[in-house]
Amino acid sequence: MAGRTELSLVIFACLFFQFSLSQDLNVTCGECDKSVCPSVDSCPSGVVSDPCGCCDVCARVLGELCDLEGGSHQFGTCGEYLTCAARSDLQDSQESTCQCQEQMPVCGTDKVTYPTLCDLLAKVKDNPELEVAVRGPLSGSPHYKVTP
Repeated sequence: MAGRTELSLVIFACLFFQFSLSQDLNVTCGECDKSVCPSVDSCPSGVVSDPCGCCDVCARVLGELCDLEGGSHQFGTCGEYLTCAARSDLQDSQESTCQCQEQMPVCGTDKVTYPTLCDLLAKVKDNPELEVAVRGPLSGSPHYKVTP
């Protein structure tokens, strides 16, 4: 008898957990009240609309989990110069991350060659004067700066 009760509790807990997870993935939009929207003062990848189209939220940055277009609204939208793509480094992964749209090196005004434009843009928050000097590696520039 005790075994049945324990089994029932385990089944109930599993169903409850599955239900609560599915609720997190489905966004229900009520009436838009912009007065309750959080402030978005400093967003390194720009500002995008929330899944309901009501509030502005910070866009996802390079390497963060994101939502594929037409999929669930669990993580958010990628910022400027980024695209949400399924991870290719994990076998059978359902995860998607923000990846740089341009996959070529760029040289910054700091004379450093970055693997992609997105890597350079990630450094702009630390150095607001940083800009693209040359698309492609700087001639004779042997060093790359890679963001962790």
